[in-house]
Amino acid sequence: MQVSTEGASGPAAQDRPTAARSPRRLALGTRLTIYVTLSVAAVITLITFVGTLIAQRQLDKDLRETAEVTAFAVADDIELRQDPVGGDPLVPVLRSFMNAAPDLRSITVFRAVDGHAETLVSTSVVSPAPPALVQDVIDLGDTVTAQPTPDTLFVAVPLLSGNRVTGAVAVAVSLGAVRQLQRTAGLVAFGGAVFAVVAIAILINLFARRLMLRPLNEIHRVMRRARGGDLGARAYVTQENELRDVADGLNAMLAELDDLHRSLSQRVAAATGELRVRNEELVRSYESVSRLRETAARAQQLAAVGQTMANVAHQIGTPLNLVSGHVQLLQHEISDPAIRRRLRIVEEQIDRVVATVHSLLERARPKGERRPVRIDAVIARMGDAMRGRLASGGVDLDLDVEATMASVAADEAQLELALLNLVTNALDAMPQGGTLTLAARMADGRIRIEVRDTGSGISPDVLSRMFEPWVTTKPAGRGTGLGLSITRDLITALGGTIAVTTSTGHGTTFTIELPAADTLVETS
Repeated sequence: MQVSTEGASGPAAQDRPTAARSPRRLALGTRLTIYVTLSVAAVITLITFVGTLIAQRQLDKDLRETAEVTAFAVADDIELRQDPVGGDPLVPVLRSFMNAAPDLRSITVFRAVDGHAETLVSTSVVSPAPPALVQDVIDLGDTVTAQPTPDTLFVAVPLLSGNRVTGAVAVAVSLGAVRQLQRTAGLVAFGGAVFAVVAIAILINLFARRLMLRPLNEIHRVMRRARGGDLGARAYVTQENELRDVADGLNAMLAELDDLHRSLSQRVAAATGELRVRNEELVRSYESVSRLRETAARAQQLAAVGQTMANVAHQIGTPLNLVSGHVQLLQHEISDPAIRRRLRIVEEQIDRVVATVHSLLERARPKGERRPVRIDAVIARMGDAMRGRLASGGVDLDLDVEATMASVAADEAQLELALLNLVTNALDAMPQGGTLTLAARMADGRIRIEVRDTGSGISPDVLSRMFEPWVTTKPAGRGTGLGLSITRDLITALGGTIAVTTSTGHGTTFTIELPAADTLVETS
């Protein structure tokens, strides 16, 4: 399913500081190949170097032993001869030793003359033994080794006759094999390292692609889709390894997020629907309150006009009645036709003034179209319309409406206006909070409506004049004293009655009784 990512890429995300993009990195497979290849190459190089070093030392040791063994063998051969040995007889012997050890470069036999070494015979004149070496052997009477050049090693042993040094045998051995071994081992190590690097790189790339790169690419693909809002994406990894566990964990997490998103979407949709319904109810309540306020203001204006017109009619009617009576007496007492005609004209004008006053009074009275009205619906709307003021004033609302109620034939707006006046007075009587009860039930074929508050009650001197116009206990500017008078007139016009009971310090109850219509309605 698709999820909107506006919250991550919209204005809110633009306000957040943008993280610096990291430089492009090598792919994991490439880095793994490089690391493993370099490691293997280093290991191969190290092993080759150590092996070459060991082989070089062993070869050097073998060559030294060969030179020493040859020198001792020649010395033993000369010492075992009974007769003094000249140079020529020794040549075949020395050549046989040279042929037996190809690494030998030369064999030289010296004899001591007056404590100095003289060459008796040598197989080579190219690599003569250093005189200092031979002299050290004659002087010390012990084996001496010297390496005058990197490629040549000399081993010299004394010739003994009894306990006297009569000469020396110096054997030169070539170390070229050691140098050749070093060069060959270096080439082999380099070639082997290159081959190993290439082969290992190829193998690692193949194995890494199969075992790691493909699963990682699959996981990365799913992560990109999830980041784009597709929580239904799933990673499919077939290898049985840790990456399979990572993919399964990612799939489980995405499934939980998908379920959570669906649940949140449903909750948001439900909450949105509920808020929409609440908003519509608030709009209806606001419209109802506005309509009731307009009706109340108009009713108060009409009541004020009507009351004023009633006073005017009373003030005008009494003199007009006296004038009309005297005109009628004069008509009976005067026989002059001209005067009687003038008196009729006066009487007609008086009747016209009286009719005009009655017409004004009739126009000032509120009129409405009567139709069946459900009391439970009116009370429910009244409660919804006043909830804001109830909450701000700390007043609890208690609705007690009978399950089966009959309708009332009335103008709905005027009936709501009558109840609004009573509810407003009840709220004004509870400035510190309390409980407002709106009750409705059937009683002897009539509908009884009660508006109860838990305020301070009404004083007896005001109670007797409660429904008279201009009577109010509110401060100046907050009440006109016409609300209860209007309510009484509206209820009386519907054929009903209104009464009030009060208890000082405990509250007031207004009881309205209206004739019920024929239809009974089940309240919801």
